[in-house]
Amino acid sequence: MIYHYTSFDALIAILNAYKKSENKENVILRASNIYSMNDPSEMTYGYNSLMAFINRYENNLKIPPKIQLSTYVESTKQKDLFKETNEDFWYQHFYNESKTPYVISFSKVADELPMWGLYGNNGKGVCICFDEGLNLNKSNVLLDVMYTNSNSNYPKIIFEKLIQEEINKYYEDCNKAKTEEEIIDSKIITLGSILPLYSSFIKDKTYMFEKEKRLVILPFDSYENIHTASTPQGNIRSYVNVPLPISCIKHILIGPCANHTFVQKQLNLLLHCCGLEIESGKSNIPYRII
Repeated sequence: MIYHYTSFDALIAILNAYKKSENKENVILRASNIYSMNDPSEMTYGYNSLMAFINRYENNLKIPPKIQLSTYVESTKQKDLFKETNEDFWYQHFYNESKTPYVISFSKVADELPMWGLYGNNGKGVCICFDEGLNLNKSNVLLDVMYTNSNSNYPKIIFEKLIQEEINKYYEDCNKAKTEEEIIDSKIITLGSILPLYSSFIKDKTYMFEKEKRLVILPFDSYENIHTASTPQGNIRSYVNVPLPISCIKHILIGPCANHTFVQKQLNLLLHCCGLEIESGKSNIPYRII
């Protein structure tokens, strides 16, 4: 099971949208642009960790400098083709708006006080319990988040086999390439495939308590799929709607600070109006706001 902590307002919006929809197989959740997550530096962590891993992998294989992926950014900048900082460079070429991942965050821990405080409206929200068998399509990737020390030069990448497969395919393409331009094109395609996706699953170890499992939606071809909304903090957040099987919702846990008796009655009524038989219950955590 994986758990999505959110507010009652969000849950009501999800269920009301389901009630009005003709599609009774799926429920719609919002995936947020990764740049609007609560850790503003996680993409930087991801980029640095991935490039350190690729560099170590290529050094171990003694890959010729001409085709190394790990030196591409610096070697390109040294040719005065790009004057940006590293961060400007990788944002422009690998993380720009048309390639930005969108994220739905889950946790592997249920009924956890810090999670209620951060994501469950300070204990007055809900925790939606999902079966991990979400039947995702090829555009969606569900993986455990990896936590790393920002000072680590040699992070352990938990999904390194997946990355190695893409890198090895790149080496095969280089062997077939007839010109330097074809090699450069292959570098851009490979880094453009690896960096936006896998850096989305790497966070600073400060967030390790979350035990996050993250659903990442790969870039969309059309901006028509992207929506915007304001946040309670007065910011603007872009998001995409992601259909998930309604059958994967197994339980809804009501936060420890909610008026359980009243809220559960209203929640059960809403579920009944939606034609859903989903169990609900109350958090077991002894916590109140005073």
